[in-house]
Amino acid sequence: MTVEKIDLQIAYGAVKHFGRNLYTSNPPAITELIANSWDAYCTECSIFYTNLETENDSEKSSLLIFDNGIGMTDSELAERYAISGTEKNLDHVRIPKGELKRPYMGRKGIGKFSAFSLGDEYILYTKSSEDKQWKKLRFEYDLLNKNEAIIPVAVEYINDLNELKSIFTDINVGDTGTAVYIPKMRRKIISSSINGLKNLISRRFSVGVINNYKFSLKINNELINLTQHFYDKNLEFVYYFGLDLNVLQTRFPKIPLENFHKVNDTFFEENSINGWLGTVEMPRHLWADENTSVSGVVVYINGKLADEDILKDKLKNRVSNSYALGEVNADFLQNEIEDPVLSSREGLNKEIQNVNILIERLYVIRNKIDTSWSELRTNRTRNKHNYLDKMLKLDSELNSAFKFYNNDQQKQIIRFSQKVFDNDEEHSDSEYRVYGHAIFALVNNKVINEIKINDTDDFGEVLKKVYNLFEKTELNAALRIKSNIEDRISVINKLKKIIDQEEVEAIFEKHLAKNPWLINQYWDKPSKEIVIETQSRYNSIIQEEKVSGRTDIIIRVADEPFPVICELKREKLTGYSTPKISEIKNQIYKYRRFIAEEVERSDKAIKVQSTKDIKAYFICGKAAYDKLKPLDLNELRDEKIEIKTYQDIIKQAERVYSDRINIES
Repeated sequence: MTVEKIDLQIAYGAVKHFGRNLYTSNPPAITELIANSWDAYCTECSIFYTNLETENDSEKSSLLIFDNGIGMTDSELAERYAISGTEKNLDHVRIPKGELKRPYMGRKGIGKFSAFSLGDEYILYTKSSEDKQWKKLRFEYDLLNKNEAIIPVAVEYINDLNELKSIFTDINVGDTGTAVYIPKMRRKIISSSINGLKNLISRRFSVGVINNYKFSLKINNELINLTQHFYDKNLEFVYYFGLDLNVLQTRFPKIPLENFHKVNDTFFEENSINGWLGTVEMPRHLWADENTSVSGVVVYINGKLADEDILKDKLKNRVSNSYALGEVNADFLQNEIEDPVLSSREGLNKEIQNVNILIERLYVIRNKIDTSWSELRTNRTRNKHNYLDKMLKLDSELNSAFKFYNNDQQKQIIRFSQKVFDNDEEHSDSEYRVYGHAIFALVNNKVINEIKINDTDDFGEVLKKVYNLFEKTELNAALRIKSNIEDRISVINKLKKIIDQEEVEAIFEKHLAKNPWLINQYWDKPSKEIVIETQSRYNSIIQEEKVSGRTDIIIRVADEPFPVICELKREKLTGYSTPKISEIKNQIYKYRRFIAEEVERSDKAIKVQSTKDIKAYFICGKAAYDKLKPLDLNELRDEKIEIKTYQDIIKQAERVYSDRINIES
C-alpha cells in the first residue's frame, strides 16, 4: 500500500504530557529516540548536532538521530506509528535475518513524542526493505497539540536524503533506516557540554544488556563507550548479585578483590535480578558534567533506564548519598499487568508490590554499604597530613605556632584540617589561611571539647558546628572579615575594570551567578552551601509560555527559600534607553509564577503564598537608572522588585572590603 497521509490517533493532551512537558533536559529525550532505534534492530545509531544562525541572529542547535534499522513500511507507519498509547505487539516486530531477538525497550508508543521536548517540530524520514523511496513526514507541536481525536499528517516520497546530507555531511545513508531531524532545538547543545551529554546518555543504558548485541552509538562520529561508564574507574568497592565476578573485575579493574562482596538473595535469584551497588572516593567522581551527578541506584528494564534513583525516598539527607550509586537490571518487571514505569517518567510505580519488594531488598544492601563506607573513610590514611602541610607552607605564622603546640593539640589540628578540607571542593590559598587560623584559634579555646564531629559528617556539617562554636568564642566576626578576601577583592577589581564596556551585562551575569555576595553581602556561606541553578531548569516552562526575552540569572543561595531572579539590562556606551517599567514588572511576574509552580511541582510540601515572596532584582547601569521617574521606582517597590545599578554593586562590595581594596589593587 502507498499512503499519502497518516491519521495520527492521539488522546487529548498526550503530545503535551508525553512530549513537551515530559523532559526538562536533552539526555532523557534523546534516549527515548535512541531506544526507538534499538527496537528497530539498528546496528548503528548516530547523533549529529550543529549550530545555526536564526533570523534574529541568535544561535540554535539542530539535531539529527539517524539509524540503519529496519525502517517502517507504509502499513507499519499507518497502523502502528500513527496510534499512540497502546501496548506494543511484539509478535509483529520484524527481526532482520541473522539478528538475535532483542529485549524491547518501548512499551506504549509514546517515545516519538519526546522529540517535542527537544524542539517545536521534527521531521521523520524512514525507509524499509519494501520501499524504493524514503518517506518524509513533518510533525509540528502546535498542530498536534489540539483537542482532536485524529490529526492527518502528509507523507512525502523522496528519492534520497541529500537535504539532510547538505546539513550533516557525515551521515552514512544505507538501504533502510529511520531519521528524526529537529531543525531548531529548544535547548542548545554547546561543545563544552558534549562530554556530559555522552556520559548521561551512556548511563541510561545497561552495560550488561547492550553489550550482548551488535549495537553502536555515536555523537558527531565519536563513539560512545557503552561497555563501561565514566565512573567505573573510580569505584572503591561493590556489593553485587546475579553477576559473574570475573566480568565485574574486568569492568572495575581498580577495585581490589577483597572489596567485592557477593549478595545472596532469594528474591533476586527467583526473578533473575542482577546488578551492583558501590561507592566512589569523592563526589566529583560521579559528576557527568559540571551540573549533574549520577549518584543513586538506577533500575533498568530491558536495558533502558526505568528509574534514576529508586532509593531516593528511603535515603533522604544521608551524607553517603553523594558517594554511592548502583545499577540494577530488573527485566522481570516488564511482565507486570500494570506498566511499572510511571507515565510521567519519574520512576517506577511504588504501588506495585514487586517494586516495593525490590526497594526493600536494595535498601538492606545500601545500609551495609553505608557501614563499609564509614569504616573505609575512617581507616583511610592517604593524604592525612597533606592539608596541614599546605596550610603551614602558605602561612609562616601558623607554621611557627604549630611547633609550640603539645602533642594532643597537634592531633586536634590534624583532625580538624582533615575534616574541613577533605571534601570535594577546590580550595583557594585564602581559604587555607582563613580556616587555618580558625582551627588554630579553636584549639587554644577550652570550648573546643564542645564540638562533636562524627566520621560521617560532611564538609557543610563540620563548618556549621564550627560556626556555632565561633559565636561562643567571638571569632565569627573575624572569620567573616577574613573569609575569601583575596578571591573577593579579585572579583571586585575585575568588575571595576569592565564597568564602562559594552559587554558589561554578560560579564556581570557570569560573576553574579558565581558570587551572590555581590548582590547581598550576607549571602556569603561557603561555596559548598551555595547552590547555583541555571536557567535551564526553568527553560522548558518559560518556552512553553513563549515569554519574550529572558532572565539573565536564576540563582539559589542557602539563605533563601526560593530561587532569586536577577534581571539585567545592558549598559551601552551611547544612547541609553529608559527601562520600560511595565515590561520589567510583567516579565518578573511571569518568572515568579513559573518558579513558584516548579517549586511546588518538585516538592509537594512547599506552597508559595505569594509570588512576591520570591526575591527579584532589576539591575541596570547608572545612566539608565537616572532616566527613571519617582513613580517608576515606587511601582518597582510595590512589586518588591529591588533595583540596583552595576555601579552600586561595586561600591557596596568596596565598602565591605575598604581596608583592603587599595592594598590589593
